[in-house]
Amino acid sequence: MKTWRSYSLIMVGLVGMLTLLGCTYGAMKAPTDAGLVVYTRGASLHTATIQIARPADEVYAAMLRAVANYPEKLTVVNNNEKSYLLELTHEGKRLTGQAMEVDANTTLFFIWADAGETNDTGKNLAERATRTLCNELKVECKMKGM
Repeated sequence: MKTWRSYSLIMVGLVGMLTLLGCTYGAMKAPTDAGLVVYTRGASLHTATIQIARPADEVYAAMLRAVANYPEKLTVVNNNEKSYLLELTHEGKRLTGQAMEVDANTTLFFIWADAGETNDTGKNLAERATRTLCNELKVECKMKGM
């Protein structure tokens, strides 16, 4: 027969599991016209993640405009309109951007940057790409993890 102590332990375990898995419980704030940028570094890539209060198709269109207006020639390796994914290369550097719809008005945008053997860094490449996209969308981006 289970006691209140057993049920309490089960509840604490469930809350802990939800927290570890990144699920939220409680009220969530509505998105604003700001993006929160978080940078991480993997084995060979730097990743920037931005939550933007814009539809995914609008973020993807801004990404295409930013590439078209870039002063240097960028080579498009992959352009997948259905998944809002764009892969680019330029002088040994590789950059991939993808807009993922959270809901009708919120997008998670990922940038994966690899500076290759150039004198640049993946972090600088990701930062420039992030700022370019935020400027194109006219969104204030707050940087974290830099």
